[in-house]
Amino acid sequence: MKKRSQGNESSIMTSTLRHARISRRLMGLLIAVVFISGGTAAVSLAASSPEDSALLAVEGNRAFSEEQIVSLLRNAGWRSGDKDRAIETLQAVYFSEGYLFSIIHLEKRDAVDVVIIDEGEQPHFSDVRLYGAREYPEAEVRKALGIGAGELFNPRKLDERIDGLLRRYDEIGFPFAQVWVDSLEIDPKRREVNVVLYVVEGGAKRLQNIEIEGLEKTRESLVVEMSGLEPGEPYSGKSIDDAYIRLSSSGIFDEVAYPKVRLSPGGNGVEALFAVREPRRFNTFSSAVGYAKAEAGDDDVLSGTVRLNLQNIGGTLRDLSIFWNNDGAGKNSTRLAYKDRFIFGRNLSLGLSVEQVGLDTLYTWQSVGLQVERPLTRIGGSLLTLTGAIHGDRNVFSEGELLRSWRVRIAGGFSYLKGSPGRSVLHLDGKFTWAHKKFYTRSDGSGRFLSQYIAEAMGRAAIDFSRVLHLRNETVYKGLESSESIVPLSEQFYIGGAKTLRGYREDQFHGRRIAYSRLEFIIGKRTVDNAYLFADCGYVLQETEQSSGDVNRRNLFRAGYGFGLRTASKLGKVDISFGVGERISLRQTKVHVILEQTF
Repeated sequence: MKKRSQGNESSIMTSTLRHARISRRLMGLLIAVVFISGGTAAVSLAASSPEDSALLAVEGNRAFSEEQIVSLLRNAGWRSGDKDRAIETLQAVYFSEGYLFSIIHLEKRDAVDVVIIDEGEQPHFSDVRLYGAREYPEAEVRKALGIGAGELFNPRKLDERIDGLLRRYDEIGFPFAQVWVDSLEIDPKRREVNVVLYVVEGGAKRLQNIEIEGLEKTRESLVVEMSGLEPGEPYSGKSIDDAYIRLSSSGIFDEVAYPKVRLSPGGNGVEALFAVREPRRFNTFSSAVGYAKAEAGDDDVLSGTVRLNLQNIGGTLRDLSIFWNNDGAGKNSTRLAYKDRFIFGRNLSLGLSVEQVGLDTLYTWQSVGLQVERPLTRIGGSLLTLTGAIHGDRNVFSEGELLRSWRVRIAGGFSYLKGSPGRSVLHLDGKFTWAHKKFYTRSDGSGRFLSQYIAEAMGRAAIDFSRVLHLRNETVYKGLESSESIVPLSEQFYIGGAKTLRGYREDQFHGRRIAYSRLEFIIGKRTVDNAYLFADCGYVLQETEQSSGDVNRRNLFRAGYGFGLRTASKLGKVDISFGVGERISLRQTKVHVILEQTF
């Protein structure tokens, strides 16, 4: 058998990274070899009638279950009456699993179509010759390919193992490694396979240049910095993967294509080419309105939230956000935050935040914070980022025994993303905070100290069943432990409303510990132009101080159910949902409306 041609060298050298593979089609080669060598592999087909019989049976199968075979046949043309094509497809599947001498034919028994399969004996490797492997020991390459003498010959697995070996070469700096199947002989009498393989390693390369295509606003030098790649460093497939994950998870681009790797001019190194698509509009303005009918003795409640996000200002990868919230029950929150993704020209994000929360005449809470983020490396195909923060809080009380308090919070955590925004499979965040607090009481005005320990965790998961059926879940936990008999309202955690627990008022519940989980079943597109059903559940460890000074603690569990619509309009993206909580009634229905506009 002739050795296969490499083809044009330049076309190979511009092949997409991690998908660079030899020009091989093992199945076509195997089928040809079987017939040339006098093998007995054949397909015996009965004349197929145009109508699709509802009764189908399978005999002689061992490698696949009857259910699997019947499903494959029906999806391969049986339903439409093309039984010949369906059985040819089944035969190809058997070949791909190494059953090169299988015989399949069709019989008609009364009203039943019977597919009779003689699977035959699978061949095994006998004489295997391997040439060209230097970076890895020959024994290790043989083990990776599964080509040891006596091992069963499986074309599909061999193809996958060749790809796996090429990925390993790519990760250690050999982007153009190739594996050639030089010759393959099959002995049908002994059921043996003799094969000659050549490994062409292609040589280690250095990354000489990084190019970003598709930029309209963002500075290319900053995107290169964000990727974490540096011209002149040794090429590594892992580094390319990390760069792709960093760019696709940055939130700056609508789309990031997997990079292509090609020879640099002169052929001494390689270039990495990233193609990106920036959004036409970076900034967003969103508002949310909640409405709840009056309960016994109360007025109707109208709550609102406004958020302004200015992203990638002037293409500098700097962000500014402003947030305001009114829960309709006397509580107002305002937050201003600034973030620079490349402080001091390094892949280190620095953020500043100023926040104030007031509840009627009860208290005024103010906070100033500094946050840092540092992307690290890939774990399980995803990017791990370490986070840290320090906050200074001031709390002034208008009523009660407490007069005022000061608090310093020091936090550390992580962020783990599998996938990218809009297509994430799993997103986990965790944070632990130690707080040193000094508080003053009205009785004597003296200061006292205590420590607080705060744990926060968030997880998001997504499953896409099809283009129009999706499942989304978000689960959050926040908890505070301290020696305080009761945690001040300003330091408790709140849930309720459009962003946490639908079917209830904004920030309706609060306590020392909270948790909630939001589940959505979406019909339509993933993010807009869809309808969805939701089921939310929440937990609160609620504390109430009695007139006697004792503190009553109770665990509250609440659930909210309902449906919603997301659509695009001239005003922007509109998300309107209707939810019910404890009592399922039209009067108790809570309406949540979110409007988001880009500019």
